[in-house]
Amino acid sequence: MMALCALTTQTAAADPILADAGNACPANYEKITSNTQCKLAEDYQGQEKDGTWPSGCYFCDGVEDCEDGTWFNKHRTGSANGGAQPWCTAAQPYGPYGGVLFAGDSDVEFWGTNDAFPGSSNTGVEGDRCEQVNQRLADELEQHNPTEVVLVCGENDLTSGASVETAFARWKNAVEKINDHGARVIYMGTKPEPATKDTHAQYRAFDDLIRAFAIASGGKTVMVDVYPSFEALGNPNSLYRGDEVHLSGEGYSKWDAWVTAALADDDCAVWESGECNSNASYAIPPATLPSAPGTCFFQRVLYLDLLRPT
Repeated sequence: MMALCALTTQTAAADPILADAGNACPANYEKITSNTQCKLAEDYQGQEKDGTWPSGCYFCDGVEDCEDGTWFNKHRTGSANGGAQPWCTAAQPYGPYGGVLFAGDSDVEFWGTNDAFPGSSNTGVEGDRCEQVNQRLADELEQHNPTEVVLVCGENDLTSGASVETAFARWKNAVEKINDHGARVIYMGTKPEPATKDTHAQYRAFDDLIRAFAIASGGKTVMVDVYPSFEALGNPNSLYRGDEVHLSGEGYSKWDAWVTAALADDDCAVWESGECNSNASYAIPPATLPSAPGTCFFQRVLYLDLLRPT
């Protein structure tokens, strides 16, 4: 059987092992809790969410009621079942999120990411627009060599006067650099900040373009749709600091939970309120539709094709 491959140079210290049948790893080892990493195992079969099987990545060989091969179980705890064996990897001092880079503006800089995501890297800079993120990105990707990049930028572009189209072009440039490096993007959508209501229409139009891009990306880009998720909570002021722009601890706790879910599942393009919502409808602003012959349907399909990543 082929062992799992390491995703980054940081995780190459030891090959993953199969633990004894059960729902735990031996001392100094930890479970593989990323479906992306689990997929690198030989004979990967798929994912599930079932409390009667081991949580995380596990293997079956001749186990009753389990098709032979590797499975990924999204259940938070799981349980031992017959001869099912967890895949385990050596516990690393840098923490389980050593392949995750948080990049972007003040929402990233002020985020205590290493508390919720031990071992991750944070290069956020207060005030940065997507264009500044782009200027730093090549060096950051080379230095940190991430497998996943949580990206937050665009709001500052729009509030500083950039058009939706310009902000999206800058954002797309950053995403393409990340994808070309071989990393997946998890984009945190705009917030319905109480202090920036005059810009909310642009925020929504910007996110509409990104939502379409994520759906068309084939798994390379994921959107955590923050705006409707905060609205579903009533968008209380308690989600924000006193400036009604930056997130409070309560707001970041929501982001922590939503990013954790997105990191563990690479089959969903759009997340909303912590649940997969890849089939979410979205409205493309009419002013951004290109001129094209034929029906409105033709225009919509053409426009989505223009958004599709190359």
